[in-house]
Amino acid sequence: EARAVELKSVGQSLETELRERDTRLLASEEDLGARGREIEALAAQTEHLAQERSHLHEELSTRSQEIESLEKSVSWRITLPLRYLGIGARKVGLSALLRPVARLLGLGK
Repeated sequence: EARAVELKSVGQSLETELRERDTRLLASEEDLGARGREIEALAAQTEHLAQERSHLHEELSTRSQEIESLEKSVSWRITLPLRYLGIGARKVGLSALLRPVARLLGLGK
């Protein structure tokens, strides 16, 4: 009978350990599922950012072409001396004197 009590006690211990392992396994599976969902969300976010990056790259390319076209235009080349005069005027502090003239010509704010 002592052997039966001992076996019963070992059996109960094993059942307790098995329930604890089942509980840990279930928690691990839930954690794994949560991490899987997190990975899926990050993958979707990565895809969205890649598309946004591509769009911004295209926009940058378009803007660069527009700037290049503007810089090659006749009006840009003709106004080059005026831009240099404006830069020089700002450096020596003549901007305040030239502002009224620019306003009269419709160039100022």
